[in-house]
Amino acid sequence: MTDASNQSSPNLAVLGEAFRPIAAKINVGMNAAPASRTETESDTWEFLHGHLHSLSEDGGERLGNEVNALGSLLASGGADDAAIYRCAGRFERCLDDLLQGYADLQQANLDEQYARGKELLLETYRHFFGEVQGWLDDLVEACTDPKGAAEKRGLPTSGHVEISLDLKLTAPPALEQFREWVAEQQRQHEAEVKLNLKIEIDEDQPPSQPPKEELGFLGVVLAATLGFGLGEMLFGDDE
Repeated sequence: MTDASNQSSPNLAVLGEAFRPIAAKINVGMNAAPASRTETESDTWEFLHGHLHSLSEDGGERLGNEVNALGSLLASGGADDAAIYRCAGRFERCLDDLLQGYADLQQANLDEQYARGKELLLETYRHFFGEVQGWLDDLVEACTDPKGAAEKRGLPTSGHVEISLDLKLTAPPALEQFREWVAEQQRQHEAEVKLNLKIEIDEDQPPSQPPKEELGFLGVVLAATLGFGLGEMLFGDDE
């Protein structure tokens, strides 16, 4: 909510100042070229699951909660400068964790069979960052040039005008592809287990058991995928 004039409220100006450097962080983090690590990840499934969990919990839940907390603070009318900067700081820490996760995944040295899964998760990060970047850009624009922001949305440019800024997080197409990739890995693993079972029975040996981590990972992926069904999180308030 803002007055669509060239003179924005003090709180609005502070909000823009607090979030402007945060908005610049995503492009810097995504365009960095970290060196690849030489050592191979010892538990690849656990490593990939950790990144999926981070995207769901840090990206979906934590970041959404911070946006809602900021909206509630502004709607309450009690948003002093310090409170706004505290909200911005919490948002930035969450974003920093996600950018570090992206860099960590980029640097990871995985066996060739996991290269497709790694790339799909990187695409999922990029999709998420793109949506957050768009919201941050809109926020800073509305704070620094409310009249221009109102014009862009076809709203009146004088008097009391409400500009809603919604952060919408959608399920990346790469996430569904990642689920399908995991399912294919599962099928291949089960086929290998059946082959081993036949050989071991012929040799009168007890059949081997597939690693629990691999069999359980598919269920974790499906559960984390549902974490992206967040809908829209309202930034403003009608009051």
